[in-house]
Amino acid sequence: MKIIINADDFGMTKSINNAITELMHLGTITSTTVMVNMPYANEAIELLKIPNISIGLHFNLTEGKPTSSIDEVSSLVDKKGNFHSKKELESRAKKNLIKKEEVLLELKNQYAKLYDILGDNITHFDSHQGLNRIPVVFKALLDFGKETQKPKGIRFYVKHYIQNSGKVIVPGLFDIQKFGIKRLLVEQYLKNNKNQINKYFKSPEGMLVTSSHNAIDVFKALVKNPLAKFENAILEIPCHPSIDITELENTKLTDERVIEYQFLKSTAFLEAKKSLDLVSFNSVVA
Repeated sequence: MKIIINADDFGMTKSINNAITELMHLGTITSTTVMVNMPYANEAIELLKIPNISIGLHFNLTEGKPTSSIDEVSSLVDKKGNFHSKKELESRAKKNLIKKEEVLLELKNQYAKLYDILGDNITHFDSHQGLNRIPVVFKALLDFGKETQKPKGIRFYVKHYIQNSGKVIVPGLFDIQKFGIKRLLVEQYLKNNKNQINKYFKSPEGMLVTSSHNAIDVFKALVKNPLAKFENAILEIPCHPSIDITELENTKLTDERVIEYQFLKSTAFLEAKKSLDLVSFNSVVA
């Protein structure tokens, strides 16, 4: 089993950037995605000096202001020109108030802005707060893929659960008592979407998670069983490390970021890393 450890939110704060850069040099982060509308996005150019990592776009529709002009994406912003919150975005999407064409335009503009920073070194993309699971956003991603087929890689959310024994399982009909019917239906929906998106992009087999869906618990599980196997799959672990919580007052994740950062640089994880096959998105898109 090959594992991509992708740090989301590069560019949001200086502390996040510094944490990701440090962990990349340590080899415990192999990939990151950049929020191009955030204050420190341009620092991504420095990551190109680090070998064996991948850099992508963290498509964002819920933090800060759009890269498009406000008049062009009016369904995506409030009266002050800021993106709606995730809750509001989801609510508006259910009411068909979010225009797919505007989502697509903002995606193109965010990708173009990252291209201005990194050139052809963009390997993949994912979405802030998992927004590409929203149907209107997913449809815009499909259109983006049909038009450009860039970048080549994309995160997808099919869950692979690591157990205390180190075994990795994908929820199926025989696991209905363990996961429940709702989880099985969600996973089937995600698998169907993955089949559609893979017509245009390449993705890992899915995400490596525990029942808590917290990255720190996955890292702890890997320390306990660093030789966990799941055929020849490439699985992604998204995380959100930061050295401290400076400038994070308005975000959902705060202290968890610091805990992840500290664990990923710990002696225990550095030792476990020796037995892990850590790769970047380059292994997906090659």
